[in-house]
Amino acid sequence: MHDTTATTPAITCRSIGIIGDGHYGRLLRKLIRRFALDVNVQVHDNSIDPDGHTYVRLRGLRKCDAVILAVPMDIFEQVVKNLLAVNGLREDMVLVNVCSDQVKSGATIAALAGKHPYISAHSPWGPDAYRDVNEIVSLLPPIVLTKCTLPHPNDEDLFFFIQNCGFKIETMMSAEAHDRNLAGRWMYCAHLITQILGRMKLLEEDCRAAPISYQKIVEGARMLRDDRALFFTLWDRVPECHATFDAFMAAAHGLAVDRREHISGK
Repeated sequence: MHDTTATTPAITCRSIGIIGDGHYGRLLRKLIRRFALDVNVQVHDNSIDPDGHTYVRLRGLRKCDAVILAVPMDIFEQVVKNLLAVNGLREDMVLVNVCSDQVKSGATIAALAGKHPYISAHSPWGPDAYRDVNEIVSLLPPIVLTKCTLPHPNDEDLFFFIQNCGFKIETMMSAEAHDRNLAGRWMYCAHLITQILGRMKLLEEDCRAAPISYQKIVEGARMLRDDRALFFTLWDRVPECHATFDAFMAAAHGLAVDRREHISGK
């Protein structure tokens, strides 16, 4: 890795395509505008008509230096196939996989990419989290990089650029460890707490008079309160979520037992 005190290397990427204009796709556009003003961004989304400027047909991405695949897992494979079938697609185009399910998406892109270099990476933050911390990037968690086939030294230049933007990169985590720990334990546990607080009607209350420790819990939960679909998607696709849920319920039951014993004076 480069010495971060060195001069920032020239970033050769001048055009980025994004497939998918959902919450994450729009967040990526915002980040690119903030940190790479000279990079042209074009977006393809089947639900949005081309406008001749930002939104283009799929073939409009064929000359991009890199294309970010910001689409759900259930259509990820078909989207990759459609992109690679575009006539005149650059052979050196970098494919970027940012899917939450890194195991399945990583295997898919590895099988289909051919000679295209690709990056499989996932950040634990979402658009709501980015907004709620007022865009203070230093408060955001690391970008988890599970696979990178960029030729050297392009890989180190990319990492150096991202780090200079204020982000951290976790390069020692496999796709399996990513899904097990991030999605199956940490993320799912956060979603569990969010769903419980939501059902208790506590997320809509003004808690500014509450202790700071409680306010932090509520702030974290509010970042995820609109992601109910992801809560169940994680359950369906990441088996480790089942063990996390069982452990959570067992802990709640144990706490209830401790409370009864305390009340009875045992």
